[in-house]
Amino acid sequence: MYKFIIIIFCYSASVYLQAQTLEQNFISPPLEARPRALWTWVNGNFDKKTITYELEQAKEKNMGGFDIWDVNMVQDEKNRVPKGKPFMGDEYTDAIVHTINEATRLGLDIGIIISSGWNAGGKWTKAQNATMGIFRTSKIVKGGKNIVETLNRPALPKSTRQYEKPRLIATDQSGKPLYYKDIAVIAYPLTKDSTIADSKLVIDLTNKMDSTGKLSWAAPPGDWLIERMACFNTGQPMISSAPSSEGLMIDHFNPTATETHLNYFIDKIKPALGGSFEGKALKYLYTDSYEVVGELWSPDFTDRFRQQFGYDMLPFMPALKGFTVVDKETTRRFIYDFRQFLSDAIIAGHYQKGVEVCAKHGIGFVAEAAGPGAPIHNCPFESLKSSGVLSFPRGEFWHKTESQPILQVIKGVASASHIYNQKYVEAESFTSVWLWQESLYELRPTADRAFCEGLNRIIFHTFPHTPITQGKPGYIYGFGTQISVNQPWWHKSKPFMNYLARCSYMLQQGNFCANIAYYYGDEAPNFVNPKAEHNAYIQGHDFDAVNTDILLNKLSVKNGLITLPHGQSYKLLLLPDKNEMKVEVLIKIMQMVYDGAIVVGPKPLRSTGYKNYEENDKKIIQMANTLWGNMDGKTVTMNTYGNGKIYYGKPINDILSENNILPTLKVSDNVYKDSIDYIKRATDAEDIYFIRTMCSKPTTIPLMLLSSGTPLIYDAVSGQITNLKYTKSDNYLSVNVEFEPKGSFFIVVKKQSVDVATQDFIVNPITKSKKATRIQSPWKLTLGNNNYPLTTLIDLSTSQVEEQKCFSGTMVYETEINIPSDAELTQNNIYIDLGNVGIVSEAYVNNISAGICWNTPFVHNLTGLLKKGKNTLKVEVCNRWVNRLVCDSKLPNDKRTTNTNITRQPNGWMSDMTTIPNEKYKIPLSGMAGPVQLHYIPK
Repeated sequence: MYKFIIIIFCYSASVYLQAQTLEQNFISPPLEARPRALWTWVNGNFDKKTITYELEQAKEKNMGGFDIWDVNMVQDEKNRVPKGKPFMGDEYTDAIVHTINEATRLGLDIGIIISSGWNAGGKWTKAQNATMGIFRTSKIVKGGKNIVETLNRPALPKSTRQYEKPRLIATDQSGKPLYYKDIAVIAYPLTKDSTIADSKLVIDLTNKMDSTGKLSWAAPPGDWLIERMACFNTGQPMISSAPSSEGLMIDHFNPTATETHLNYFIDKIKPALGGSFEGKALKYLYTDSYEVVGELWSPDFTDRFRQQFGYDMLPFMPALKGFTVVDKETTRRFIYDFRQFLSDAIIAGHYQKGVEVCAKHGIGFVAEAAGPGAPIHNCPFESLKSSGVLSFPRGEFWHKTESQPILQVIKGVASASHIYNQKYVEAESFTSVWLWQESLYELRPTADRAFCEGLNRIIFHTFPHTPITQGKPGYIYGFGTQISVNQPWWHKSKPFMNYLARCSYMLQQGNFCANIAYYYGDEAPNFVNPKAEHNAYIQGHDFDAVNTDILLNKLSVKNGLITLPHGQSYKLLLLPDKNEMKVEVLIKIMQMVYDGAIVVGPKPLRSTGYKNYEENDKKIIQMANTLWGNMDGKTVTMNTYGNGKIYYGKPINDILSENNILPTLKVSDNVYKDSIDYIKRATDAEDIYFIRTMCSKPTTIPLMLLSSGTPLIYDAVSGQITNLKYTKSDNYLSVNVEFEPKGSFFIVVKKQSVDVATQDFIVNPITKSKKATRIQSPWKLTLGNNNYPLTTLIDLSTSQVEEQKCFSGTMVYETEINIPSDAELTQNNIYIDLGNVGIVSEAYVNNISAGICWNTPFVHNLTGLLKKGKNTLKVEVCNRWVNRLVCDSKLPNDKRTTNTNITRQPNGWMSDMTTIPNEKYKIPLSGMAGPVQLHYIPK
């Protein structure tokens, strides 16, 4: 009895401490939640003094660290960016070591991108470790006689992508690549319909060709296509490598190439840090998205394929060129095996090997290993496993683009993190072509959408490292949303960083809550679409995608729930709309249903793959008939097996309802049912909902939360925790929540009573205003920097001064406020609404800060700062770089205050800055446009 009481006491104490920690870390997020950045050292230019300064500034603004990225600037029409130091040369390595030491001193994390540009490779990559392809030379011959032909070596490849540099293929004096290996010589009959009736008709002639390429063969009658297939370097250089750092990409399928490449970095950096990474800021080596082109190969593929699949691939090689071998079904099965082989080879040879190599030295290996796939990139992998095997996975999302889904590789990365028991869901964040255009409040809805997909750590794309000698805003990489110390608003960016960190911290807690596990099949390549575009997403019922690896090795059924060993669970398994399945997968699904799982999906009719497929098809049909019965998806929609059920042909919402699987969040007013996006996580102590609205105006939305306990609002913008009125009905807590336009916040439902200092939740206090006074007096305006001094009077009720439109930096507005009586102060809370602001504001009353606003509305709380009589009011507003850049473009070089390699706006490709403003692009708002009003809200 006493032991039981002690256990309960310890559990309660643990839950209490967990709740206290949640509040504290929400207000002041820990390092692991803070945003990081891809730190571009453009063209190999760097400066140690500036490195230290930028690290110190990042620490001050509550960032968590950087990934060092040597990269070409991409856009530099005037050739302004100097050629820097070779990546990983002695001077560059010394700068990296300096960075790690300084970051260690400051308590920041550092990663290193393992190439100049991307993906993985460098000057040091030797031919035997470089990217390989399969290349062919062919001849058509007539058979029925002895054939003596010379088969030339396959020709060297040409560039296949517009932004590629020339191929880098080292050759000997005869033009033969330094690494060269003949794969095979094969002959196969030519037919009008490109069909090879029997794989035995594909003849291996490898032993009939000598070292000079001379082939001697007694050919059977008919027309024959003879192919000499060879493996050698594709010559693909790093994409966007700096001028001093061009080099070859590695062979990602070759574990030796991966190990050699990673050890190059480790062997150069580790000794300079005293022989150990322990206690140092360097946490991982990182590689960007996989963008290798061509028909890829590795020298031992034929042997490895035979070992994995149990048959020889040579007779089926014509299928890789579009021929039908035996029949379409046989060809399809071979292609299935071959694609699976490529996926397994790159996962084992690069991603898993990378983790293994780095782990020996106490650091991690991180990669963007989730796509996107075709038609954007030639990614051969099954993306859940390729992401899941990493130290932690990383995806990407774009900001403001119409060319591709902006969240194409977040949901898959989040699923991989959830099912492989990883804590972090990272993403290269706000990738774009808009450079300096975006305000912080314009970035927030994009971030919020990514958070609802599962993101929980921001990696800014990009933060340009800008040596002082390069001026301001400095030379930059031509893509990305620019986050840097040279931004006019940088010194007021800490609240924005805190917002992203608070959201990330909360979404790193506990386990993801989803009702549906979606098995996305066992073919490769395979990727996961964004949540809203996925057939597994049902409003109120989120999902994780799961793969064959997890299904076979980790999923089990406990008390009717489909569970993973680390506590993640689901209530339903959804199968892909396909009629084929691996035998071992169907065996596992049968066992899960027998153990009590609810499964929804079509009845498989055949197995996958070529080896023993006739026997495997029989097994599939036999098991499917047992599990699905006579279900055809039209008449019979459910079958029971053991303790579970299997459905097909019945609407998924009906199945959920029939099994009492309730939505985790509902909108009780159908008018707003499509206006809400959310994600839910749960710990032992609380349920955590992050909710955003797509409404473009203030909206009160009635929500129903599938939780039990006391709900509180956690506002990530302010860091405040406030009360939330609610009612309890059945399984739900009902709340009416007021959202600002495209606003968001957390609702945390406490499962046990925990004392939290709270106040009533008010999303925008000025909506409760009983009295408003417009500040009409002229403001003294100072455009505050040494290069462009100006002080003038401005009346916000008329127009902005022309000089303000051409200024980038901090604008200081000053005036006086008269408070006629003490009663106005004691009876009211007083706020100031600055109206239209471009783009960040900080208000001061009597030289005391009333806080920074980076997000609309630009409302500052002046309560407690005002006194009776005259009060000084100062408002500092920071704007964008584009204002000064556009105006400078029309001035001689010696009259300009800005310096950059970008000559076009609003992005690096659109309009020459000398032609702006024009019909496509207007100068953005700069400064404070008002109207400015004081609001009195009774206490």
